[in-house]
Amino acid sequence: MFIDYNQILYANFVQVIKRQSAIFLENDENGLFIQDTISKAFMLVTNDVNLAFNWLKKHEHLHYQLIVVYDKELVNFIKERYCILNSLTCFQAVYLTQNQFIENHDFVLKQASIDDLPMILEHYHRLSVDEMKDIIHQGHLYLGYVDYHLIGFIGEHLEGSIGLLEVFDEYRRQGYGSEMEKRMINMMLNKNLLPYCQIEIENEKSLSLQKKLGMSLSNEKVYWLF
Repeated sequence: MFIDYNQILYANFVQVIKRQSAIFLENDENGLFIQDTISKAFMLVTNDVNLAFNWLKKHEHLHYQLIVVYDKELVNFIKERYCILNSLTCFQAVYLTQNQFIENHDFVLKQASIDDLPMILEHYHRLSVDEMKDIIHQGHLYLGYVDYHLIGFIGEHLEGSIGLLEVFDEYRRQGYGSEMEKRMINMMLNKNLLPYCQIEIENEKSLSLQKKLGMSLSNEKVYWLF
């Protein structure tokens, strides 16, 4: 498969295929175009930009609202043709080993419930309310506790990446962000999933955390449009 030679850059493809939530729209030696049935995100990669244009036009009746690509020329095309205005430019970070982290037993990670949503929305504003509800209903948002004190939360985005990391102000710089991500990596390994995350290119703090945790970072950029 086209994505096999670069598991770091194409981790999002690997994840949705591993969890069997991918619809294959196009798949040949020149590239891959899929839709994830959980996040509804479209994912397209090819070294032939003209082929990408043709694939996008062929399936545009599906109404692209969330799409990830790897070529700046495609970003401009998608924005203009499909009136998609927002974009994020990211690096991908992937945990490539099966070695699990030793867990700090003074730290507890508990699955969030829908009753926790108002508190979560006070601290996290990057996703819509409906998307946050979906993540909670799927059991993919977790609250962190130390000595019964809530210190923050972390979760798994609908397309399968680790994210939603928030450490409350009074608990920052104590290693809790790192501890929460270690727990998420361990959980994903236990589910036979690929622990990976996407970091906006200017987020130096998060990039530094991923390196500290032993994550491998892509050299190339990933473009999300929504």
